[in-house]
Amino acid sequence: MSWTEMLPEPLCSLPPDQAANVVCMVAAYPLALVAEPLASSVAKATGAGMAKARMGVGSGIGLAFCLLALGVRGMAALFTPLAGAWLLLTTLPKAYVHLGVLVFMLTALSCAHAWRMYTDPYGWTLDFTGPLMIATVKVTSMAFSVADGVNKPWAVLDSDGHKIGRGYAAVLRSWQALALDAPPTLEEYISFLLYFPVVLAGPVVDMRAYLQLVRCGPQASLAARSWEAVKRLGLAIGCYGVFVLLSEHFPQSLYFDPAFIGEHSLGYRALYMYLAQTGLRFRYYFAFALAEGACRGAGLVAVTNVDIVAIETAQNFKVAVENWNIGVARWLKLYVYHRVAPGSSFINVLATNVAGAIWHGFYPGYYLAFLLGSFCTQFSRLVRRKLRPHALAAGTWVKAGYDTVGWAGSALILGYGSVPRLTYGAHCTTASLGSSSRAWSC
Repeated sequence: MSWTEMLPEPLCSLPPDQAANVVCMVAAYPLALVAEPLASSVAKATGAGMAKARMGVGSGIGLAFCLLALGVRGMAALFTPLAGAWLLLTTLPKAYVHLGVLVFMLTALSCAHAWRMYTDPYGWTLDFTGPLMIATVKVTSMAFSVADGVNKPWAVLDSDGHKIGRGYAAVLRSWQALALDAPPTLEEYISFLLYFPVVLAGPVVDMRAYLQLVRCGPQASLAARSWEAVKRLGLAIGCYGVFVLLSEHFPQSLYFDPAFIGEHSLGYRALYMYLAQTGLRFRYYFAFALAEGACRGAGLVAVTNVDIVAIETAQNFKVAVENWNIGVARWLKLYVYHRVAPGSSFINVLATNVAGAIWHGFYPGYYLAFLLGSFCTQFSRLVRRKLRPHALAAGTWVKAGYDTVGWAGSALILGYGSVPRLTYGAHCTTASLGSSSRAWSC
């Protein structure tokens, strides 16, 4: 008997992999609040410094979570490529280490995705590929930070700062803020990857923030951290309730049904698809918020995975994309979008969406969704640049109408474009997008 079968309802009714992940994510809440006292006790008992004690406590709990959720074989599959990345970090020239680590980690992740597709095609099993996706973002970001510490791309701000736009100048300052003077030690590397609030499901934490936490301790008081954790836990519970409510009343399978398409008007089907896809999004909001709460309880109070209000009220598609899985979106922006082809907005957007699709896996639905996202992002930018100034100049009522139309358009795009990505298990390749198209046909 699996230990997950002994859990109370409703956890025992979940698949074992999902139950194990939820148990670990919930257990991270009280452990995050007592991690600092535990580290203090370890430091006193062993004579080690607080930084080493914090790393030991955080990685020890993370190791236990990995054993419970992934098992020994899953852990071996997860940490084998991460060991290879460490070798590259310590042997490649620091000026180019980011390129080698990026190619290596994306290749390893691609192999993991291919293996998952072979062993569990179109399934929803939570295996080591999820933690490996998060680790890929963290390790490649770390490698870029090491390379930036050597190359110092922000130096142009001193010589040619007047020629650089404000947006790119902000990116250069972000690179400067995240840069590392030297690669992390092996102890720092392992503890960073095993840090328990983020080891299984994120959110993404950069190495500078982690080192600041273990060296200086939480900057917020226990009461403030506890309140932040409680707020996020409450948000997660609320999101789960919305997911259950909408998924029960608006099952996504119906809008693939020819009878449903034939019986209802286009307006009804559009509203139905919007509500069904909103329910699916709230399932992800639940996981995002649950993971955020443990991070904030541990002292990483600035960590944010998703801005639900910004997504659900977005007046253009770009805003919705930027506020979904914020850590990964930031990774793609800082280390793909602004590194590929400076000056070519469309190529950068396309490369970013392709990289995002590769990071997610090889299901054709991902590529259909991200390709559509590239064009929708460019279109929303064009509309905003050409029409918004006229709407602002025309007065309050025109501006309100412009905002309403923008929100409705973004909601429709999210509903239509999310079908192949969020329902890849039911309808693969063009069948998924084709079903979505039929659901919107007159």
